[in-house]
Amino acid sequence: MRNVLFIAFLLFLSSCGGERPIDIEGHRGSRGEYPENSIQGFLHALEIQVTTLELDVHISADGQVVVCHDPFVPDFCVLRGVEGSDSIPRPKIYELTAEQLRSWDCGSTPVTKFPHQRKMDTYIPTLEEVIHSVEMTIVKKGLNPVNYNIEIKSTPEGDGVTHPSVEEFANLVLDVVYRKKVENRTIIQSFDTRALQVVRERKRDMHLALLVDESEDYQEKIKTLGFKPHVISPFYKLVTEDLVEYAHGKNMLVVPWTVNDVQEAERLVGLEVDGIITDYPDTMLFLRKS
Repeated sequence: MRNVLFIAFLLFLSSCGGERPIDIEGHRGSRGEYPENSIQGFLHALEIQVTTLELDVHISADGQVVVCHDPFVPDFCVLRGVEGSDSIPRPKIYELTAEQLRSWDCGSTPVTKFPHQRKMDTYIPTLEEVIHSVEMTIVKKGLNPVNYNIEIKSTPEGDGVTHPSVEEFANLVLDVVYRKKVENRTIIQSFDTRALQVVRERKRDMHLALLVDESEDYQEKIKTLGFKPHVISPFYKLVTEDLVEYAHGKNMLVVPWTVNDVQEAERLVGLEVDGIITDYPDTMLFLRKS
């Protein structure tokens, strides 16, 4: 069956013992331990058997979907062979080709927020590269298939400035997902309701997650979206018993972000969220047996 429901996939992965499935999503791969949005980080998260790889995408100057959180080259990236490049102005991702982006080392500079993050020479990869590396590793090592939770980082202010139109942005992402044949294991998420509307218009069976930040009302945002998403992903402090009951009453999953404290994660599991997005998937895997 082509369009396997995401919830059914989670049930399949955790069917032994009849336990309720908890979707453990490696945020930007596993950025507490590895450089964020790096192939190395995604492969680590895969090998410890997270359920889902969460990642962010932008569009390069040559129209490729690249895996990066910020609209600019991140502050922790340095140009290889260029001394002092850590202090030069950050170019827009949208101004550089995918090949030019590979000139930036985005894994060797220490990140204060993540003191245990392994340091290594990395680069900003394309989405196609990430999926290829993950799928090849699944086959080579006989691992469970994994979901992809891909965040479209569009904003109304960014149209034509830090990314192409939201329609082109969303279509470029979908083209990669379908070309790599992982659409049945992919969720498209965004804070930008326009992006989700475009995806739904083009691919009605694609699973969608609505991101909600700490300043937003989740019910109002769903009204703005205009349809019921498969998943609602609020900032974790927004999650209450009422929110979970509301979402589950409308057959939506609840997957909050970004949960790095074990006690907070246990609170959320007690409220019966369906998953968590975390920088430390290694630490949170125990929740599957909670």
